[in-house]
Amino acid sequence: DHRGGKGVWDFPAPGDGTVDFGAVLGLLETSAYRGPLSVEIEFQGDPWPPLAEVNASMQRACAHLNALGLG
Repeated sequence: DHRGGKGVWDFPAPGDGTVDFGAVLGLLETSAYRGPLSVEIEFQGDPWPPLAEVNASMQRACAHLNALGLG
C-alpha cells in the first residue's frame, strides 16, 4: 500500500493506504493471472517503529487481505 504522492516513502500495511486492493485483485482475476503475490510493509523508512506497532500493522494487513479472499 502507499500514502502520499510520487516520491513519498510511506508504505503502510495493506489496507492502511490508498491502494484499492479489491480493484487490483479484480484486474488480476479478469486477466487470469495465477502467479505469486507479495506483500511488504516499509512504513516510512528509518527509524523503524516499535515492534508492537509492526505487529499491529501485520495483524491489520492479514485481516484486510483475508477479507479480500487471500487468506
